[in-house]
Formats: sequence, structure tokens, C-alpha cells
Amino acid sequence: MLPECFDPTERIAAMSISVFKHSLSFNVLMDYGGNYVCEVWVMSQYGARESWDKQYRIEMLNIARPVVSRSNGEILMAGYANSQLVSCDPQTQEIHDMVLEVLLDDYADYFVESLALLDRSN
Repeated sequence: MLPECFDPTERIAAMSISVFKHSLSFNVLMDYGGNYVCEVWVMSQYGARESWDKQYRIEMLNIARPVVSRSNGEILMAGYANSQLVSCDPQTQEIHDMVLEVLLDDYADYFVESLALLDRSN
């Protein structure tokens, strides 16, 4: 159930699904002859195809893919210039090196503490 206005005939280099500010996110990386653009689409109402909204279009200098959105609004991206992990501010399009190296298949997600006991019912 991708966004209705999403064109799958575009030059897609990579696609992924993630969570962006507690909503389902569809991330697509497009290759325009070596010029890469990352689009972040967010589904504001889960299960409603018409609720997809393009949040960001980020011009990339080097190929990268969104990994996870951060609580400060920045997006962690992997594979940027020699497998670096970077944090991208989608508003200003500033990129900050996280001084970590990752593989393109690495995965990141949120950690939330919980006091729920798994061996007992609530």
C-alpha cells in the first residue's frame, strides 16, 4: 500500500520501511545519473493509503539510505561515503558524521525501557 502518487517507474536505488515520529514511513532513494535523492513518506493514518504525505526530499551527495529517525527530528543514514553512519537534519539538509562505520545491511531501532514482566500476565 504505497503512496498513490509514488511512481515506481522512477530510477529507484533502494526502498525501506521504518518508523518516523511514531508513524509508518516509506523511504525511497532515487538515482538520477549519480545524483541521489532520498524521499521520506509518512502515513499519518495507519491503513489509509490516501494519508501518505511526502515529508522530506533530501538531495544526497553520496548514496545513503535512511535507517531510523531520531527524537530530535534528524534521520540516521547509513552508507554515506564509505559506509559512514551520519545524522541528517531534513530541514537544513546539514549532515553530521556520527564517527561510526556500518554495513549497508545494518539495522537500528528505538530502545524503550519497560517494567512489564514477560513471564506474567498483566
